[in-house]
Amino acid sequence: MLSKSSNSFTALSSLNGPLILFIACFCLAMAALLVSMSFMVNAAIVAQLVPAKRHVDFIHAMAEVAKQYPQARFLIVGADPHPRGEYGQSLQNLVDCLGLGEQIHFIGFCADMAAIMAAIMAGLDVVVLTSASEAFGRVLVEAMYCGLPVVAAAVGGVPQVVEQDKNGLMVPPQRPDLLAAALLKLAEDEALRRELGVAAAVSAQEYSTERMIDKITVLYEELLRQKGVGDR
Repeated sequence: MLSKSSNSFTALSSLNGPLILFIACFCLAMAALLVSMSFMVNAAIVAQLVPAKRHVDFIHAMAEVAKQYPQARFLIVGADPHPRGEYGQSLQNLVDCLGLGEQIHFIGFCADMAAIMAAIMAGLDVVVLTSASEAFGRVLVEAMYCGLPVVAAAVGGVPQVVEQDKNGLMVPPQRPDLLAAALLKLAEDEALRRELGVAAAVSAQEYSTERMIDKITVLYEELLRQKGVGDR
């Protein structure tokens, strides 16, 4: 597994008091869960619990993976924005119906989600995004920054972030069978996971604050040049 703990410590360094105690306990619980696995690909989907994120595809894909790796564990990270939590409950019902209660764990919204996510990312090997539509997919960049390969549905702006077989894998949307195949491919090839993770970390630097400022500056300079502003 790639080392990503330094980012976690950075996120925790600004906290104090009871929140640190809560996060420390959470991290210990997460560590116990992830360390207990003999399955080498610890995967999670990180997205708000809404139908457009297609958590159902993630769950069905994990059902296929679990047939070959019954000891597998997966995380669904995100909260249901609806006050009654009906969609989240429907996902839990699906997990129970498929007999995946031991494999799939739900982690809802927490007070300091940034620090929690740092802890979660530090214990993962793959982040999955199954959205039916996605303008950009910020969570993919966050995962890549942590040195994680990603497996995502090829929709919207995702192909601008993920380069197939270079820093991650893409599958057609709403194809849990192909999503499962992609995860199994990573499960069986540690070298590929490492290679994609290293490339992902490099790719994520393109979305750093400094790089984005540089790109915007170049864009404005080019627009000004085209309009002849500043020419003598």
